[in-house]
Amino acid sequence: MGSVESRGKFYLTDTSDLIGGREGALDPAIDHAAYTTLDALFPRLDFSEDLRVARGAYRVGSRDHDLGRRAGLRTARAMLRHRRDDGWNRTVEYVPVLEPGHWRPNPGVPVIEPHWGRVRPFVLRRGSQLRPEPWGGFESTRERLASELYAEEVELVRTLGGADSTERTPDQTEMARFWANDLDGTYKLGQLYEHTGILVRAHRPYATTFETARLFTLHAVAIADVVITAWDAKFETEVDHWRPHHAIRMADTDGNYRTSPDPDWRPLSADTRGRHFAPNHPSYLSGHASVAGAWAGAVSHHFGTADLDYRATTDDPHAVGVTRHLPSITAAAQEVADSRLYAGCHYRLTNERSLEHGYEVAEHVVRALD
Repeated sequence: MGSVESRGKFYLTDTSDLIGGREGALDPAIDHAAYTTLDALFPRLDFSEDLRVARGAYRVGSRDHDLGRRAGLRTARAMLRHRRDDGWNRTVEYVPVLEPGHWRPNPGVPVIEPHWGRVRPFVLRRGSQLRPEPWGGFESTRERLASELYAEEVELVRTLGGADSTERTPDQTEMARFWANDLDGTYKLGQLYEHTGILVRAHRPYATTFETARLFTLHAVAIADVVITAWDAKFETEVDHWRPHHAIRMADTDGNYRTSPDPDWRPLSADTRGRHFAPNHPSYLSGHASVAGAWAGAVSHHFGTADLDYRATTDDPHAVGVTRHLPSITAAAQEVADSRLYAGCHYRLTNERSLEHGYEVAEHVVRALD
């Protein structure tokens, strides 16, 4: 992008010799970079029709088109070379610690990407660069489980996050389902990409291709790096904190006199068949809340403010047709974090620390790229 306008910093490659100052070459550059990258990553899928439709927006065969195409190919190839050995396809066998306080997988369900914390980030030096302190600041599992803070956190998610909760409000229930998108077939992280598009159309309807591409680049890289760091915290540290459903069902094993077991407790989170579950990876950090913070930090920086309202959408099957009005970008991120408590998937402390972590990652990404 910086090859067209002298804003931002180059990442991996400089194509200003091809399209410097030529705004008309930017669309072809983006289209061919995207096509080439996707074609390499997903060889079983055919993106040629998408490229054909995109090319219909400008004059194919013009000098701008040809220069843009060449710039896009150069950019895509540089990225593919750079990510060739980034560790995304490693195989890691997860061996659970079957002791109180430690996370254990759902029976018969694959553990979700236990190697992802070892993937090379895009901007950060490594997944552990911004590793958070242990849950609650407690250095040992025994100390954590015995604390008053732990008991308070367990009780809060037990009362507000249970499938049969009578204390969770209708709005909190809607919030939990609206932001979930845990199930295959939903757009998962794509929810926030869609919300970025909504914000652009609502508040920057005349944004240039450069401006929009810059925005999506910032928040895409922030999300990519924050997922790597969150998975580092989940799988590469000793704080593989167990999910609330195990903490509540097995409270008689935690050594804390303030907690009591409820073997029938289930989180609100459920699949389309009504089977209640939590995502199959440790609780600390929260993926949802970390991603929300990274998204909000990057997007707010681009717009120069977080105080932009918008009508948010969802793809979750439990919230079909539901929209929510968000008064600001930060309010949206806070809802994402809070929703995981109401869904019964995470503790409040986990959500808040994860949201903060997301903002930290966004700051590093913006500093490196902007």
